[in-house]
Amino acid sequence: MGERVTLLPGARIGQDGFGFIPVSDKKIPVVKKPQPLRVVLHNDVEIGANSTIDRGSWRDTTIGEFTKLDNQVHVAHNVVIGRACLIAAQCGIAGLHTPS
Repeated sequence: MGERVTLLPGARIGQDGFGFIPVSDKKIPVVKKPQPLRVVLHNDVEIGANSTIDRGSWRDTTIGEFTKLDNQVHVAHNVVIGRACLIAAQCGIAGLHTPS
């Protein structure tokens, strides 16, 4: 975590993401994909109330410096958000997206 990072009440950083792997077994059609990596918060980041940021599965989930997330924003595993991005409330960012 960088310097001057603000986490508002209820923010959750680094929990397991929504990652599953389909398998051919008919009794268990999907298994949980391990998500062992990190969340990287650069300097001067603000994370709004009740926002969630999932840790990465194949690359770190990263929030760039000076980026601000409003309340109730979800950032999925492996997402990289660039420098000085402003993301409004109730937004979800997932997949292989890299806003900058």
